Amino acid sequence: MSKVQIEINQQSVKLSGLWHAETLRETLSATRRQLELAPRDAHWDLSAVSQLDRVSANVLLTHWQGQLPDQLTISDRHLDILKETRAVEPPERSSTQPPALESTWNGLPEFLGHFTHTLGAVLFGRIRFPKTEVVRELDHLVVSALTVVALISTLAGIAVGYLFSQLLLKYGGSGYVIDALGLATARDLAPLAAALLLAGRSGSAIATELGTMRITQELDALQTMSIDVWSRVVLPKTIALTLGLPALTLWSAIFTMLGGVWICSLELPLTFTQMIGSLPGKLPLTNLFLGLGKAIVFGIGIGVLASYFGYTCQPNTQSMARKTTNSVVVCIAFVLLGNAYLDIISRTVGLK
Repeated sequence: MSKVQIEINQQSVKLSGLWHAETLRETLSATRRQLELAPRDAHWDLSAVSQLDRVSANVLLTHWQGQLPDQLTISDRHLDILKETRAVEPPERSSTQPPALESTWNGLPEFLGHFTHTLGAVLFGRIRFPKTEVVRELDHLVVSALTVVALISTLAGIAVGYLFSQLLLKYGGSGYVIDALGLATARDLAPLAAALLLAGRSGSAIATELGTMRITQELDALQTMSIDVWSRVVLPKTIALTLGLPALTLWSAIFTMLGGVWICSLELPLTFTQMIGSLPGKLPLTNLFLGLGKAIVFGIGIGVLASYFGYTCQPNTQSMARKTTNSVVVCIAFVLLGNAYLDIISRTVGLK
């Protein structure tokens, strides 16, 4: 006998098998549903349970609301495990439950409180930095987007470069095309292209992943096994976007410039090599740093907002679909509004 087994009769519940974390990992949701069918005043027989650990004891005590049943048949060894588990203050289950929402934003302050508390604990060394999880999220959310960002950035560079070349050629300012193209790319085109693509692509992925984990009760299972959901699931996604979006912005800037310079070399009496060679002397680095600063802000915002919508999803598919849609719309709006605001407050930076 190697699996968790539950036999429910009219007045008794008999548990048998190996009750430990390994066997519960794949059957936790089904086990909880079975336990809910047990009569409240039933006689609980655990004499056939061959192994019981604290994870399984926590599951049973949660179902019993922290109190041992009046009618309980159990070995002394397993009874001691139940009592020891009950004596230890259990982790707050409310931290994995979605805040009670009356509207879309009522749960945001509570979410930000948990988020900043976990971030502070990681920064001050009270919680292990989730290096493995961050690397995995970087690969999943950022590295996998390199191809589509390169393609979209090249096409955007061609479109903007063509417009600049025609406008400047009309007024005899062909020599300033690399100034205009470099300035627009560093300050706006590259950070916007990378952020908008991540807002739609990774923002929806984060919300869907967390929403699915809510529906399948994976978040509850992690908490039951004393795994911190905030530092292992929520925080790594935001850290990955915060670190990855500036790199993706540089990647976008390269392909935007290549596409723009290529089309300009076809429309203007300037060669591709001449324009690329003159770029370092015509584009102040301040503009590049401004674009990277925008990317950091956008990465934090997209990560927090997408995680918030996914985490506050209710355990049903309708809620997950609604939260995923809201995540994409709000993240895109945040990027556009944030870019406009940052442009206004930095309107004199790098332009003189």
